[in-house]
Amino acid sequence: MTQAQTVSNLCNQAANEMMVALSKINNSSKVLDFNGKMLVKQEAVKMPITIEDQLHTIGQYRACQAFLMEQIKAKDALLVLTKKEPIVTELKVPERPELAEFVATPSVGDQWGWDQLSVAEMAEYWDCEARAAVIGQFIHKGGKLDELRKELPKIELLEWFVAPGHEGKAHPVAVTVHHKEMELWDVHQSLANLHRDLEQKVNYYKAKVKNLVTLENARIYKDNADKLNELHTENNKLLDVYYKEMEDYREKAKIEIGKFEAKRLENIKAISALRIKVDPRFQEVVDELLDKSGEDQ
Repeated sequence: MTQAQTVSNLCNQAANEMMVALSKINNSSKVLDFNGKMLVKQEAVKMPITIEDQLHTIGQYRACQAFLMEQIKAKDALLVLTKKEPIVTELKVPERPELAEFVATPSVGDQWGWDQLSVAEMAEYWDCEARAAVIGQFIHKGGKLDELRKELPKIELLEWFVAPGHEGKAHPVAVTVHHKEMELWDVHQSLANLHRDLEQKVNYYKAKVKNLVTLENARIYKDNADKLNELHTENNKLLDVYYKEMEDYREKAKIEIGKFEAKRLENIKAISALRIKVDPRFQEVVDELLDKSGEDQ
């Protein structure tokens, strides 16, 4: 390759030198009288008798150069192609297994707990809740019984009434009390006890619902944990097989790549050692230039 490049360069230089010489050919010489002294302004360079042979030689140089450059490029292209040649293998990369995804069972809320009660239980709950609410509203602060108990000790037995349109003349009004403080207290106590019993029943059902929800969520949590553990076990089995297949694949691929690269290096070495076979029509030119340059053929 180095010698071919040298000869190509020599062809180019030789052809250029001859073209420079031919470029000096002209049709006339020019002489001028300068202050009594004859000076040559342009020397005569006549068309050489061997012009056809010279042009033929230049053409041979150019053709030889083109031939060598094409051979050099072809060899370079072959080296590049060999260096970039992809490995061809029948090995197939193992497919990663499709792992199962865990879908957790969602926890339940209070509504689920209420849905677990029987129709009779719900009827009792609604009954107790409604009656407790009514009684509580009646006896608690601000309720009617509370107002009656606060008012009773303050009632006066005689009031005065002024009729509309008769200002200035008051009429006595006799007030008759029909409740006693102890009586109202007894009513309050009786209703408070009933309210307490009803509230206890309401709270019983609320607590029962809470317990049902707690137990169900505990069951769901354990069930989810068991299923997740089982899923992980199955997925790990699939991955273990996949990793083993990948390990085998890498080992086999490593061996194949090693053999391929060794063969590639052999091919590159063989291509690099190839010599350009000179076409017989250019052999004389190559010999001539190598002789002039002192290069060994």
